[in-house]
Amino acid sequence: MIKVLITPEAKAKLDTYIELAKPDEITGFGLAEIIKDGNAVLITDIFIISQKVSSASAEIKPRDIADFLEEFIKEGKNPANIRVWWHSHPFSHHPHYSGIDETTMKTINSNVDWFVYILGGGDGEYNVRVDILRPFKLSLENLSLEIFVPISEEMRSVLEKEVREKVKRSPWLLEYRYYYFDDPKNFQKESRRKKWS
Repeated sequence: MIKVLITPEAKAKLDTYIELAKPDEITGFGLAEIIKDGNAVLITDIFIISQKVSSASAEIKPRDIADFLEEFIKEGKNPANIRVWWHSHPFSHHPHYSGIDETTMKTINSNVDWFVYILGGGDGEYNVRVDILRPFKLSLENLSLEIFVPISEEMRSVLEKEVREKVKRSPWLLEYRYYYFDDPKNFQKESRRKKWS
């Protein structure tokens, strides 16, 4: 199953945008990339653009989207990395996508291979969905939004060195692990031997 991960800063922005907009809806986009050999999507940023909102809607005009993308590109960023659309339903405790949401999603994902949708409820609950559009269409719904804290290569190297120096593995345990887990047949044989001895 594909996991949807989000950095702590992006999650904090998402939570706060929704909280500050109450009792009205709010909508925005986010940046995401595929990681972990294609088994996870990592959301790295969340943002908003100019919009008109009420307690039942959040509308972004095409002109505002165009202006935003123009600035986005001027900053040297790649619009292809915009792979998240999120919005809120402030009065919903178990948020589900409306018919209007479904129509919007079809418009958004018409030119991409995959996209992430996040719907935030009034109690902090999220309904996360991933649409895979190519080579065939697949929608994965009710996914969890997991906090992901990335670690730098430098820090990983430091920790690996520390583990090598301070963590001494038992030779018996290594032998046991190899005998029982690397070859399941040994485990079965040993179980039968102990049973009849």
